[in-house]
Amino acid sequence: MENQYQEVQEEYERLARNAQGEIIKSAKLVATALARFRTNRAVFEGPYDVVLVDEAGAATLPEVLLATGKANRAAVLLGDFMPPAPTRPAAGRGGGRPVP
Repeated sequence: MENQYQEVQEEYERLARNAQGEIIKSAKLVATALARFRTNRAVFEGPYDVVLVDEAGAATLPEVLLATGKANRAAVLLGDFMPPAPTRPAAGRGGGRPVP
């Protein structure tokens, strides 16, 4: 019974990946995080007319290059040129304070 369940689960996962790929290929707009872009084959395959990278200042250069390399016409980097300092939680309270 366990083996049969495992086989059915694997078949389901395969079909879900295939369906996801077909949906993404036919989509007019695909929005995703950089982490998902590099880890999801259907999203990574591209190509795309335009790639927008939000929070580009917080991304690593390889992540940005990987994503913008899939753009056929244009790549736009967006982000705050003066981002707030990273914070760490204050002990015993819900707030945070800037990291020195």
